Amino acid sequence: MDQSLEEAAHYFRLAAAKDHIQSSGQLGYLIAQALVDGSIEEAWRLLQFAKDHNDRTGILGVGYCHFKGLGVARNETLAFELFKSISGKSLSSCNSVLLGVVKGEVVSYLYHYTACCALVKTAARGAG
Repeated sequence: MDQSLEEAAHYFRLAAAKDHIQSSGQLGYLIAQALVDGSIEEAWRLLQFAKDHNDRTGILGVGYCHFKGLGVARNETLAFELFKSISGKSLSSCNSVLLGVVKGEVVSYLYHYTACCALVKTAARGAG
């Protein structure tokens, strides 16, 4: 596991424990992709919470779980609908989201490394 992602996950956990929506989505998606330690049940709970609060990463993560069959039956149609819901509704935007999911860890890592850098400080301040 990448140390910087594990450190980010630590702060995301602190913030998620206080119902910080974006931290829940980020942490759930990192766990779902096996980029940090955690169970798929934990990922699913965090992602559903974030999705229920209209968090884009939560929606993306729930779609990712459906696309890969992680914790739920594989359902590419539902995954595509979830991706479409956060992609601006255009087919090309949806394809970009889907391409990022299919490409896997490299795209995910780059996205999450940037997102973690931006959110860790905010999450840590909110967690006290």
